[in-house]
Formats: sequence, structure tokens, C-alpha cells
Amino acid sequence: MESKEKFFKSIIADYKEKIYRLSWTFVKDQTDREDLFQNILIKIWQNLDSFKNQSSFGTWLYRISLNTILDYTRKNNRKRQISNHNKIEDLQIKDESVDIEGNMIQLERLSILNKCIQELSMIEKSLITLYLEELKYSEIADIMGISEKSVGVKLTRIKQKMNKMLR
Repeated sequence: MESKEKFFKSIIADYKEKIYRLSWTFVKDQTDREDLFQNILIKIWQNLDSFKNQSSFGTWLYRISLNTILDYTRKNNRKRQISNHNKIEDLQIKDESVDIEGNMIQLERLSILNKCIQELSMIEKSLITLYLEELKYSEIADIMGISEKSVGVKLTRIKQKMNKMLR
């Protein structure tokens, strides 16, 4: 049990930002995002013993996270509005050394990208978010349960759709 707890703590340390960014794409409210984050951690803990090394650990973790997020958003879709992310304060800047003007440009670009993502369907949001997390097509395919070729085709279509939105 102690080794499971250590492993779980290392997972949280390694993946918490990625899991949070993933949930941020789907849920607007800060409190709801924190609840969702906790739900994801609970699901990971509950299923930790079921990991069978059939895929990479990161792929397994993303699959659990994404399934939990999709379940959560479906259940709460009537109660709460899915994220618009109109609050620039929600975005964090990692490099503090960048000048203020550079930060504002970065925030504006992120805001525009985010608004485009919010116009996508749940599946499209999932795909583009995993892509933006710099996962390989093979990893995205494993997480989403589709072929690698389908990932490529769907991402190309999503990018085209987003380009049209930007015009």
C-alpha cells in the first residue's frame, strides 16, 4: 500500500499540470475544475491496480482523465455552461522573464485559440487538446480508441475548421 501511495504521489507530481490543462479545456468554473481534477485523481487511484502495461502509462492516464472529463461534462452540461474562458486571469505564464507586452500578446493568442477550441465538438476538443499536449498520433489513437490514420485526418479537418474560424 505504501508503494502505491508513493507511486500515486509521483503521478500527481508528474501529471497534475497536464490533467488540469485538459480539464480546463472543458470546464469554465474554477471550482468545477477543481472538483473535476479531484474526480480524475480518484479515478486514477481506484484504477491504479488495473494498469496492465498494455500501453504507456501516460496514455492510460490520459484515457482515464479524458473519460472522466467527458462523463463529468455530460452530467453537468445542463447545470453549467461549458467553458468559454473569457477570463484572461485563468491563463498562467510560465516564463516570468518575458516582458509585459510579450505576455499580453501571448495571452491574446491563447485567448483566441481557446475561443476557437470552445466552438468544437467534444470529440474535436479532445483530439486538439491531446495534440496541443504534444502527444504522438499513436498515443492519441490509443487514448481515443481510433486508428492513427483517423487521428491525422481528423486533426487536419479540425485545423482547417479552426483556420476558417480565425478568418
